[in-house]
Amino acid sequence: MIPYWNPGSIEVIPGVLMFHTFGLLVGIAVLVGGFIAQRRAEQAGLSGRVMADAAIFFVIVGFLFAHWVSVVFYFPDRLWGAACETHAQCMSAPFHGVWGKPADMICQDNGRCNNGHWSTMLMIWNGISSVGGFLGAFVGILIFFRVSRIPLIPGVLVLEGGKNRPALKYVDAAAYGMAFAWIFGRAACFTAHDHIGRLTNSPFGIRFPRAEWPKLVTPEALEMFGDVSYVQRFDLGFLEMLYAIVMSIVFFFVARNEHRLNLRPGWYAAVLIFFYAPYRLFLDSLRARDIDGADPRYWLDMTAAQWGTVIMMVLAIWIWWLGGRARNKPGYMDNSAFPLELGGEPAAAAAAASTGAATDAATDAKATGARKSSGSKSGGGNRGKRS
Repeated sequence: MIPYWNPGSIEVIPGVLMFHTFGLLVGIAVLVGGFIAQRRAEQAGLSGRVMADAAIFFVIVGFLFAHWVSVVFYFPDRLWGAACETHAQCMSAPFHGVWGKPADMICQDNGRCNNGHWSTMLMIWNGISSVGGFLGAFVGILIFFRVSRIPLIPGVLVLEGGKNRPALKYVDAAAYGMAFAWIFGRAACFTAHDHIGRLTNSPFGIRFPRAEWPKLVTPEALEMFGDVSYVQRFDLGFLEMLYAIVMSIVFFFVARNEHRLNLRPGWYAAVLIFFYAPYRLFLDSLRARDIDGADPRYWLDMTAAQWGTVIMMVLAIWIWWLGGRARNKPGYMDNSAFPLELGGEPAAAAAAASTGAATDAATDAKATGARKSSGSKSGGGNRGKRS
C-alpha cells in the first residue's frame, strides 16, 4: 500500500506568496527537461541554443494541444455547454470562458446551457491531457524543423528554427530530457490525485481518506471495504511516475555506453514512445468508472488517451524507420551533411562545408585522372601483346 500524500500549497510569505504543489512541480519538470535536453544536445555536438529554443517551442505547442484535447474529448461541456432540459438546470452552471458571459444562464433550443464558450480553448491552465501534449509536441517538431526563425514576439523574442539541421538527433536530446522531466510532471499529478483509478487491494493502491474524498465512497467501495476510514484505489499518476523513473534509469545507462551500441538517430524518442503507448493503454483500463466525472469512453469502449496511444505507436515506428535510414548515411551520422552544425555560425559553417566539398571534388578529380592514366598504360601493354 502506497501512503496517501496531499501536500497542498506551500506558503512562502503568509498571505502574500503561495505556491501550489502541482504548479511548482510542473514548473520544475519544464526546467529540468529543458536543462537536460540542452546538455544532452551539446554532448552530441549539436547547438545548445537551438535545443533550448526547440524546448521552449515544444512546450508551448505541447501545452496548447494538451489543453485543447482535454476540452474537446474530456470536458466538451466547457465548449458546447452543459446538457439540460429546463432553465432551472442552467441557473447555477459556471461560465466556461474568458469573456462573453451571458447575463442569464438559460437552456437553449439545442438542449445545452449557454455556459460554454470557445474562449475556453485559451484557458490552458484549466485542464490538460498528457497524450494531447505528446501529440502537440510532435506537431511542434514538424513545424520547428521546417523554419529558420520563429518570431514568438516579433522584434522581441525570436527563436532559432531547426531547418537544415539533424532533426532526429535533436528529437533524441528532447526525449532524453523528457524522461527525467516526466518524473516531476507525474509527481505533480500524484500530489493532485487527478487520475483516480479503480478500487483495489493491490500493494500499489493508495488509501484515500473518506473524509477528504467523499466522491470516492461509491456503493462498490462500501461493498469492498465496508465502514472504514479509507477507500483504496489506484492512482494512475503515481503508476506513470514509476514508468518515468524506469525509463530515466535506462536512458542514463544507455547514454553512458552509447559509443559501443551504435544507436540509430531517433532511438531515444522511438523507445520512449514505443514502450509508453502500451503501458498507457493498460493504465487507462484501470481508471475509475464508478465515480462522478469518470473519463468518457468512445469507440470500442476506449478513452481518448487510449486512442491517442495508438497514434503514438505509429509515430514511434515511423521514427524508428527514419532512424534506420539516417544511420546508413555517413553525412547524417557525423553532421557533415548539415553545415549549420559544423561551426556554430551559419556563415562559418557554410564556408567550412564549401571548403570540404571543394577538397572532396579535387580528390575525386585526382583519383579519376590516376585511373585514366593507369588505364592508358594497361591498354598499351595489351596492344603490344596482341601484335
